Amino acid sequence: MQINLRKAVNQGPQHFSLTLSERLPHHIEPPVHLECGYEVERKDNYYLVNLNVSGDLTITCQRCLKPFAHSYANHLELAVCSSEEEAEKWLTTYETIVSLDNQVDLEGLITDELHLYSPQSHDDPSECDPEIAAYIHAERQ
Repeated sequence: MQINLRKAVNQGPQHFSLTLSERLPHHIEPPVHLECGYEVERKDNYYLVNLNVSGDLTITCQRCLKPFAHSYANHLELAVCSSEEEAEKWLTTYETIVSLDNQVDLEGLITDELHLYSPQSHDDPSECDPEIAAYIHAERQ
């Protein structure tokens, strides 16, 4: 889903549903149904995209290999700049990308965020499959 940043500035907050089944991290079971909202602001030399994504994921725990449900919610503030130099200026404040044509692929961004911010295992190892957890615990002793 491509958005034109110049047009999006005037549209205000936008909301859409998205189903992803390709390029997902190997530990997330497809398809993934997400609710997404974004708003674009024009700044002096860049566009600021505020993106909120949420949905229920089925994740295969990389510790015990058992699937579990995870409520995913992520907020991203992204500075979309027209040059590498401008993007480097904002790296300490925002995540940045360069777009020469003022277009952003939201589906690609959201997929990348799933790769970066979705958990790969249960938060608490005690939530893992008991048989595997006992084996892991025995190996550590």
